[in-house]
Amino acid sequence: MVHAWQERSYPTLIAETMILAGGLHLALGEWFASLIPAAQKWRVDVENRGLVVRPNRLRAVAFMTSVMSMLLGFFALGLLQMFGKLAAPTRIPPTQRDRALETLIPIVGVVCGVLALVIAVFFLLARGNTGSLVLAPNGVALWSRRSTNMPWEAVRTVSLADGATTPSTGDLVVDGEPQPLKLSMSLFPKDAAALVDLVGFYWRNPGSRAELSNGQALARWQKRDFPSGSGALPSR
Repeated sequence: MVHAWQERSYPTLIAETMILAGGLHLALGEWFASLIPAAQKWRVDVENRGLVVRPNRLRAVAFMTSVMSMLLGFFALGLLQMFGKLAAPTRIPPTQRDRALETLIPIVGVVCGVLALVIAVFFLLARGNTGSLVLAPNGVALWSRRSTNMPWEAVRTVSLADGATTPSTGDLVVDGEPQPLKLSMSLFPKDAAALVDLVGFYWRNPGSRAELSNGQALARWQKRDFPSGSGALPSR
């Protein structure tokens, strides 16, 4: 970046700044989000499919922006290299390492550009459902690339992933058949541990699952009224 500034190569400087900004957010984004009130707002609604908990909008947008910033930054560096406009410090005569980088940078740039396009199309088609948790009277589901469902009868445990020090560093794990459902809680508000209590309550209380199709579940969520639903749950 210093070299690009000295050479007054602003396209190179912008591309490198995009990569740096995206990387910093991925590393420190959770800390920044914990300081912002808007990042603590929940998106919970009752729909015809059940109680739907979506990621915090600000956190999701910030995360996607950082990922796209890095990918497009590398894509821009690849384009600049291909057109001979990249301001990068080189040796004269160029070493074998310099020649390898000249070949590698365009390849990495093209790959990152394709990834950015695929991710953008995927999230547009998902319409904000990515990373959502859906609780219905007949089971629990996670929505990522597609909806993955598990009947309540197949659930064995509901817990925070092993080794997680805080909810933001772990996953909500619904263990059962045919495979566990895992939901990263980094895109939810900092009191995301409530999701473990939410899923655990309806797993242990079949008689309350009818609430998931009406406004009662939403009222229970707002009060955080989950009797005996704190933390990891014992195996059945």
